[in-house]
Amino acid sequence: MNENEAFEISHDNFLVSKQDDLEHTEMVLTTLNKLPTRQKETIYLKIYKGLNYEEISEVMNINYQVVRNLLCQALKLLKSFT
Repeated sequence: MNENEAFEISHDNFLVSKQDDLEHTEMVLTTLNKLPTRQKETIYLKIYKGLNYEEISEVMNINYQVVRNLLCQALKLLKSFT
């Protein structure tokens, strides 16, 4: 392909990619729902809200190390479910 040619993605490739994205999202949500509540909360606060461990410990009113342990356990479980 030279620089003057336009890069095109076929409609079929686009649809397949979107379907793959949707299936991946559904798998992640299903897997997250298998986690215990406190582990889900730590994942939400860390990944979706961008809080650090100290902030999560304050929000959840638990020890800093407990936050780290919960997050570590949650990630291990997520890996084992997939």
